[in-house]
Amino acid sequence: MLLVLPVLCSGCLPLLLGNARVLHPGELALSVAGMGRTESLPAGVDQAGPAAAVAEVRGGLPGDIVDTGLTVYAPWTFGWDLKCQILHGGTWTPDVAVRADLGILQPSFGGALLVSRSAGPVTLTLMGGRDRRTERLWRSGKGANSLESENYVKDVVAWGVGLECAVGASDDLFAGVVCWDPTTRSESPKTGQPFGADEGRTWAVTAGLRIRWKVVRPAAPRAALTALRGYVLTEPTPDGFEVGQPGIYRAVVLLDEYTKITSDGKPVPRGDLKQGRAVVIQGIALPKPSTFLARTIELQ
Repeated sequence: MLLVLPVLCSGCLPLLLGNARVLHPGELALSVAGMGRTESLPAGVDQAGPAAAVAEVRGGLPGDIVDTGLTVYAPWTFGWDLKCQILHGGTWTPDVAVRADLGILQPSFGGALLVSRSAGPVTLTLMGGRDRRTERLWRSGKGANSLESENYVKDVVAWGVGLECAVGASDDLFAGVVCWDPTTRSESPKTGQPFGADEGRTWAVTAGLRIRWKVVRPAAPRAALTALRGYVLTEPTPDGFEVGQPGIYRAVVLLDEYTKITSDGKPVPRGDLKQGRAVVIQGIALPKPSTFLARTIELQ
């Protein structure tokens, strides 16, 4: 029951506006905010809101031009979005990005164009887009999961303006206004007649704090490399294997996440490394005798 109730009560609210600059891989951001919006529903009809607490977690994806975020509202809903930067701002040009979003609990989706321009610690963002939003409406006093409830679907033209100001090396204060201007509307009541909702222009105002940080990947170990040429003497495991030449030498080779396996200079899967295979290894000699940490294994 606790899992079903949020699904039935979920509505749709605007995403935090953000800006057109994407986070890079390893960069993360946590935003917390309050949101309030206007309502223009018939008397006796309720919906989620009009006020909500919002939390958003964002992270950069490989490629340096895409980031993604999960936005949680209390009450009633969740949203996911993917943002791609198409223009990095220069001296005279702004940052430009496109964003697609999806309502996780309700079949809502949309797309937007974001343009940002910075002046010192202050960044101004303009947004415009199109959305299809599904909200839950219910008769006052009946509840969102009652028989006297319905889905209210609307296509909207969305636009917004946001302002953020850096207040520290990794903290920003932000505020934004988003407007939804419906172009089409439809109702799907559970029972009886539609409510007659004809919601007009909706305004949502948000303000909050964004905290950014970076997860630093440990650097690969640096040391003088030793070259080994021989054959794989034991079946390799994820941690290592033995290498050598009969009657000449035998050594233990260890593997880690930084070990690269190549053939003809091109990367190959670790599964290609098999017992009996001739190899040339560049590795780091460890204090334990005849033990090496492989950096590159070239299959022969």
